[in-house]
Amino acid sequence: MISKFPIILIIFLQLYTSLYGQQRNPSVKRSIFTGVQWRNETPLVRFQNSWYEFEEIEGVSKDEIIAYCKKAYSSRWQKRFSEDLLEVLLSMGIPIVDDAELLLKTNGKSTVHFGTFTRDNRSRIKDYRDSLNKEFRKPIIGYLSRAQTLEDLEEFETIVNKYSSYSGLNGYNVLQEVQQFKSNLGDSILNMDFGLFLMKVVGQIGDRHSYVWNFGLPNKRFLPFSVAPFDGKVLALDYIEEDSVHVPLFPKYPFLTAIDGIPIRTFIQQISLEEAKAPAAAFFTRGVKQLHYIEQNYEILKKQLTNEVSFTFGNQVKDTVVNISMGGIRNRAIPWEEKFARFYGQKYEALNDKTLCRHLFRMEGDNIAYARFPSMGNREQAPIFFEEFNEFMKTSKDSKALIIDIRSNTGGNRELIIELAKYIVSPDSIHVVNVAQQRGSLLLSKEYKGALDYRRLFPKEEFDEQEQSQIDVFLSQFKPIYDLDSLKFSAPHFFVLNGNKLRKEDGYYYDKPVYILVNERCFSASSVLATVFKGLPNVTLVGVSTDGSSGNSKSFYLSNSRIKVKISTMVSFQKDGNILDGFGTEPDIELKPKLSQVLWKEDSQLNELVDLINHYVDK
Repeated sequence: MISKFPIILIIFLQLYTSLYGQQRNPSVKRSIFTGVQWRNETPLVRFQNSWYEFEEIEGVSKDEIIAYCKKAYSSRWQKRFSEDLLEVLLSMGIPIVDDAELLLKTNGKSTVHFGTFTRDNRSRIKDYRDSLNKEFRKPIIGYLSRAQTLEDLEEFETIVNKYSSYSGLNGYNVLQEVQQFKSNLGDSILNMDFGLFLMKVVGQIGDRHSYVWNFGLPNKRFLPFSVAPFDGKVLALDYIEEDSVHVPLFPKYPFLTAIDGIPIRTFIQQISLEEAKAPAAAFFTRGVKQLHYIEQNYEILKKQLTNEVSFTFGNQVKDTVVNISMGGIRNRAIPWEEKFARFYGQKYEALNDKTLCRHLFRMEGDNIAYARFPSMGNREQAPIFFEEFNEFMKTSKDSKALIIDIRSNTGGNRELIIELAKYIVSPDSIHVVNVAQQRGSLLLSKEYKGALDYRRLFPKEEFDEQEQSQIDVFLSQFKPIYDLDSLKFSAPHFFVLNGNKLRKEDGYYYDKPVYILVNERCFSASSVLATVFKGLPNVTLVGVSTDGSSGNSKSFYLSNSRIKVKISTMVSFQKDGNILDGFGTEPDIELKPKLSQVLWKEDSQLNELVDLINHYVDK
């Protein structure tokens, strides 16, 4: 085995940094294996056209590498091990350039091998993975036998009983619903109907990260016009590309009020199976978005979709009925989205653009600093975005107020919360901002512990004395909506913001008013950001209630139907004791979008907020 003396390691790391820099580099995108598959948490690797159980590389055991991957990459740990092993090892400080010594096992016997990391090997790993996914995850079109369905239902029940953190909390009885389904099950069932049943069940649990997919819902016909939510109604729109604006499809009858005679709110209620327990504003907006997928909707409703569909349009006084031909892929309308989200809704790596950042970080009105977070990436994914944000904050020190715009941000991870906190959490203050309990035994597995660490959630004993004291004060007033079973859930884990520990060389305390602009499309980590900062000194939430959601999710494929089921394994509480899922976080000041914003003529919410700041801050 290669010795790893400290001086050699230091020299190597200095050399590596000088050659490859701080960012991820294509030169590390190489593999020593040509295929990887998993037996539970044991990696099976294809090396020189034979399969082995992986034991160690360069003297580093698989357990060490897997533990590191879980802590560093959370739910992506298997993907990073499989595809980016060289990069993982370098991050661990293992000095490898091209060649490595392996210990592999087959038929119970361990043997030493030598191999080389190449780009071709990594390509073959991805090809192998894609071939497995394509075959196994291809939805089954047709029928399942009664026996196959019962087997999958047993798997589903086991998944819910063992892993689901939200099952039963809102009073919905999953097992009773499944038992009723079994009693009505015939000799066979369409896989699509089975999938729709599971979709309905999962939606009722109240877990906002959960979904059921991969059962062949048709998706080739769409609405030939756009639809948008506005003030509890559905606007029917046409997009004028040359002017980059939307206009009412029928100006005299701007609202879509019924489809095939079904009132639009009833139609939305019936097609929104997975959104059943979403907060009201999020439920409606997501339901309007789902209207676009007309073929899927008719399958959910078990209605025959004809070439022409009857639509009712109205103006709150009078209605008119119009028969319209359904669009296919070529003539479908582009789904409506907020203009700021369409043009500034970039994800993760796409944020690494200095020109883009100049639009995201700018001054508004009379000396008001404005920063938009399109998604919740981290430094590894978006180093330029983080650098530009910190530079912007340096230049905004003398601004009279700060707006953080997270509208339509659908999440990611929590690193941006920490980045923002170092500016808006006051020195010498400690805040408990989120409490979570993980489904599982009192002694959590490495996987679950790593996932909680990744979310900045730690048990009380891992905090210092001052922080533990603040946790005690918090708990003395904390009244959670649910008292979780200690036999099924871990002890509480806390997200704590400590002002002194957050201070960095490039940070400072911004002691002016901070406004966080939110809407019903704030999901996952961005909804966590909203609840974390709500109620902190100088912070005001403005906009529309978020689509609260915070869960450590796991995905499963049922054996016979190949239906994908995703569920959360963690319950996440807000400071007021409510959970995020199904409740969201209410703004301190409600600002709904005006019609002009829906039509892409202005950003009325931002403009109103700027006016509000100018009025009150200047007083």
